[in-house]
Amino acid sequence: MYAQNLALANLFNDGMVLQQGISCPLWGYAAKNQIIEIKINNKTVTTKSDDEGKWLVKLPVFKAGGPYTLTIEAAEKITVENVMFGEVWLASGQSNMNFSIDRPILNYKEVADEANYPMIRMLTIEPSVSSYPLDKAKTKGWVVCSPQTVEKFSAVAYFFARKLHQEKQVAVGIIHSSYSGSPAESWLSKDMLSTDSIFKKQIDLLQNERENWAELQEQEKEISIQYNELVKTASNGLDSGFHQLKYIDKHWKKANFPITAAKLKLPGYRLIWLRKVFYLNDEPKNDYEICLGEIKMRDRTYVNGVLVGEVDKEQERIYTIPKTVLKKGENVIAIRWLSEWSYGRVGDSNQKPVIKNLNSGEEISLLGEWKYNASVEPELRPANSYHRNPTAIFNAMIAPIATYGIKGMLWYQGESNAGKANQYARLIQLMIKDWRNRWGQGDIPFFIVQLPNYEEGGMAWVRLREAQANIAKNNKNTFLVTTIDVGDPNDLHPKNKLPIGERLYNAAAKYTYKDKVIADGPILKKTYLKNGALWLEFSNAAGLSVGGKGLGGAFMVAGEDQKFVKANAVIFKNKVKLESEIVKPIAVRYNWEANPSAYLYNNAGLPAAPFRTDNWEY
Repeated sequence: MYAQNLALANLFNDGMVLQQGISCPLWGYAAKNQIIEIKINNKTVTTKSDDEGKWLVKLPVFKAGGPYTLTIEAAEKITVENVMFGEVWLASGQSNMNFSIDRPILNYKEVADEANYPMIRMLTIEPSVSSYPLDKAKTKGWVVCSPQTVEKFSAVAYFFARKLHQEKQVAVGIIHSSYSGSPAESWLSKDMLSTDSIFKKQIDLLQNERENWAELQEQEKEISIQYNELVKTASNGLDSGFHQLKYIDKHWKKANFPITAAKLKLPGYRLIWLRKVFYLNDEPKNDYEICLGEIKMRDRTYVNGVLVGEVDKEQERIYTIPKTVLKKGENVIAIRWLSEWSYGRVGDSNQKPVIKNLNSGEEISLLGEWKYNASVEPELRPANSYHRNPTAIFNAMIAPIATYGIKGMLWYQGESNAGKANQYARLIQLMIKDWRNRWGQGDIPFFIVQLPNYEEGGMAWVRLREAQANIAKNNKNTFLVTTIDVGDPNDLHPKNKLPIGERLYNAAAKYTYKDKVIADGPILKKTYLKNGALWLEFSNAAGLSVGGKGLGGAFMVAGEDQKFVKANAVIFKNKVKLESEIVKPIAVRYNWEANPSAYLYNNAGLPAAPFRTDNWEY
């Protein structure tokens, strides 16, 4: 039985945006069997609570506009102010959708400073889990966009909303429901996931355990406190003098800069010590600066035994080294580095680590060989997270918001399912069906962000991109947004979110709003052999051109032996001519790698998605 007091579901509050052009559902709670009257803009509807005190009503259809005042009245009265009708979109996925403006994104300050868009509002569903479907989401309510509030907005969702608002001049509401590190199976309902034979057994097992995942996750907060305390205080390396110049590290392993956990084959969570010797020709007469590039996640950086800086988040490291710390001849840098989630790194291939004389500007390169020790500090045991359990996120973050009137869905996820492409294709198709059924608005437009270029993604990412493309191809009103050219080769979380959000908007503009815009890159239309060359003809290819490092290596061809070799590529209008050592090529693959460096673009500046014409084993 619900409380007797009249209440709205916590998704409905001041500043909310409701979807224009449909009868938006509105629901809440009251005393049982009570008449409830809802008024907005001189229109009135009534409903009656059921025996449990639940009630639901559908509002009259409104065009874009507002602000309006909404009142709900029974024995008590609720007033909701600043209500707008406009375009409402669900933005969901894992960490790259969850990536906030202030994490920070590229050009963070400029983006935040100019974010004076009061007609853009965001409802963020806070990360949470449950072992059963909830009625109430965890949220602080609708937030009106401003330079002061935009920092916590999902960056991809914000850039989508900003473009939509600028083009359509209507209020835009984003329901942001994402969870970092989440796999696809956690986003499906029990009923739908049980239709997959592989997951049915796991679902039955989890249900039999009858655990309360939310309570267990709350208990894990103590583990998180212990983890952070250990990260803060672990001092085996310090006690051994790793940070001192006189320490002898001849038995340490070696790695070249940039240094990544994947390159060192260090799984999970580790504290690693790094050392590098550098030399000064003269006694220092002024301060120096050390530029290490971006470090993921935390560091403490020492020079000659003195702490010169520490940061506990992803950002570029630039520290001042006082002249009193340095000396003529041999000096040493020592970094105590925390790698998390198996993707920690120090620097990347685009950054030049240096020691810089702040007076003369002279630089000493820190590229090349470093020494490392990953075994001296205690093992780190992060808190368990139940968000990877099948259905866990659906129950807490989708079930409570389903039926809120929306225009479409934006999905940016897949990293956590890399390595299981075929399973992923099944899961996402089931998820799309599941969500559409729950919302009850027919085939709601569903837009998938294809995984971008990322060096360490390997063939697992190549296969997952293909799965994403096939999902879009084989499901009604489902569309792919290609981002193969705007990732970061060295970073799972690229900071340039602007093109991703705006490409999502372009796709919505074309396929949902039916605007005459170009939303896709060149699309392979047909292939044919002519005079020993393989010709590729593309649609959507006006102004076909090359981006990146030229087309060398972008195309691979194979004959009947299924052995692929690189092909030379030349563009002719909307066609590409491929020549290679293969006398009779029968298959072609384009950008069939984790981190391609050359791209085909059309005159809209949109790249062709990776493709292949064969169906052979990888």
